[in-house]
Amino acid sequence: MDNINTYNNISGAQSSNSQVDENLNEVLELENRLASSNVPVGLKEEAMRSVQRLKRMFRMGGYS
Repeated sequence: MDNINTYNNISGAQSSNSQVDENLNEVLELENRLASSNVPVGLKEEAMRSVQRLKRMFRMGGYS
């Protein structure tokens, strides 16, 4: 029974990690699109700061 619980815990962690990776990839795609966009500099800088916060959130598992 313990092996099944351990497997389920590991499976759940891997599934959670893959979701974080997928979300982080979306944020990285957004960052790349923003970097190559023609939005005004001030707006781009503010948006990039928000993207950086999102990246930290996904990497650390919480808000910053």
